[in-house]
Amino acid sequence: MSRHTDIFTLPGGRTQHGERGEIQTLLGRFAAARAGEGVQVVLAFIPMLRDAEAKSGKTRARLIREFRAWAASHPNIEIIDIYPALEGLVGLEDRIFFGDSHPNTSAHRLFATAIYLQLVPLLERRSQRTTD
Repeated sequence: MSRHTDIFTLPGGRTQHGERGEIQTLLGRFAAARAGEGVQVVLAFIPMLRDAEAKSGKTRARLIREFRAWAASHPNIEIIDIYPALEGLVGLEDRIFFGDSHPNTSAHRLFATAIYLQLVPLLERRSQRTTD
């Protein structure tokens, strides 16, 4: 069995990649194909640094609940939510430039650290399951 892990980052709501349903369909197909190879798929929800998103914590929480419910039918999908770890640490001032939603270098470091801190225990649990 492979020990490979694929990690995706997902911004909230509608994206340039399509509606949530379209994204879930695509990720579901990808996960199903990878499941046969023993590949674990990790979806990481990361902040998009936009005014509207900064003000819509309820929308984000609903989105993550929807994806967790959807992921329950895909045993090889795990979800990481780094929003709580970044609360109060990342804001609109951490964008590349005004009007953009992409994080600057220091925000990327915070994102990477937050993902790492959740990913390591997940991979350790997976490693224990495969050795038992």
